[in-house]
Amino acid sequence: MAEDEQDREKMREELFGADSEGEEEELEQQQGNEEPADAYLPPPDQEGPPEEGQADQQQEEYEGQQDEAGAVYDPSQQQEGAEYYVDQEGYQEEAVEEGEEDEISRMLKGRGRKKAYEKSFAQISAEVESFLAGMEVAAEQDVESNNNGQPALAKLRMLPQLQSKVAERRIHEVLMDAGILGCLKAWIEPMPGGHLPNSKVRAAVLGVLLQLMVDVTQPTRKEQLKRSGIGRAVLFLYKLPEETATNRRLAKQLVESWSRPIFDQYSETRHDDMRAEDDRLQLRAARQQRKRKQREQSEADAAAEVEGAASRKLKPGEPGFRWHAAVPQPARLDYIEQPESKVAINSQQSTGGKSSGKSDRLGRKLKVLNRKVQAGAGRAAKISLEGRGMMI
Repeated sequence: MAEDEQDREKMREELFGADSEGEEEELEQQQGNEEPADAYLPPPDQEGPPEEGQADQQQEEYEGQQDEAGAVYDPSQQQEGAEYYVDQEGYQEEAVEEGEEDEISRMLKGRGRKKAYEKSFAQISAEVESFLAGMEVAAEQDVESNNNGQPALAKLRMLPQLQSKVAERRIHEVLMDAGILGCLKAWIEPMPGGHLPNSKVRAAVLGVLLQLMVDVTQPTRKEQLKRSGIGRAVLFLYKLPEETATNRRLAKQLVESWSRPIFDQYSETRHDDMRAEDDRLQLRAARQQRKRKQREQSEADAAAEVEGAASRKLKPGEPGFRWHAAVPQPARLDYIEQPESKVAINSQQSTGGKSSGKSDRLGRKLKVLNRKVQAGAGRAAKISLEGRGMMI
């Protein structure tokens, strides 16, 4: 044992020097006299341990201090390895490290946002259904008031709600799916007595339809527009002479925006058909031209062969040689060019000059005969009982 102790001291001297043993003993004495870490809590502005009698006073002062967030330190709630702060309402919150706090707050915010979104969507659907039901009730109330000879003001009072609701672009899809087009049609169509709704109501509804921007290229929206009948109501206002100029202009914009895609689709189909017909005609013309060229080439080759055979005298045994005279063949009368005439036309006849004396006499006789015929046609003919003047 003594040898081991000597070895340890020797190693200590080699590492820390000859005075290291005294320093270790002094350090052990200080550690034995040291008070617990939680015996006192020094304030932030004090360095070193407090004097006697000040620890309790500083502890009481520190317990009443608040941090920037309004929390008060409460050592009675402290547990091992954690610190607790108690706010003014008695809520306890455990202090955590900065990184852990950021991660926890991020997780809580994400979970809360998802729940809020689901709740908001359900709330929007319920609000839209309730709002459209109110629009239907307002339309029915105005019809009833008009039948009773009273002013129809229900829709006019509800206009601000309609405009504010449609101003929220995120709920346009919900409004369309819930059937707002049918409600808007009930708001602008004439009443049973033939009276039109208020002009402000008509103008507001037309503006709302422009805000909704119904895309008729989508089959769902096109079917909703057709089923609601709003298109016929808007077209009626556009063609109505008594409608205001502003409302007619808005109705025209709606009619054009809804009908343009349909007309464009029809025109594209028609252009495709016309293009296909043109291609077919061009192919047929090219085929006919190719056949005509082939026929002309074959005819030219045959004519050249005949001319070549006629230019030289055939000998017996050669193709085309005849021992007898050839039978004449009729000429084909499929002429395509007319030769110029070699006969001169009489200049007097073409210019209307003087004719011969014989033709003048014949012309005078014809005029006399025509005059007699015309004069005799106007009165009854006299018939002789004896048969005079009759040609047998």
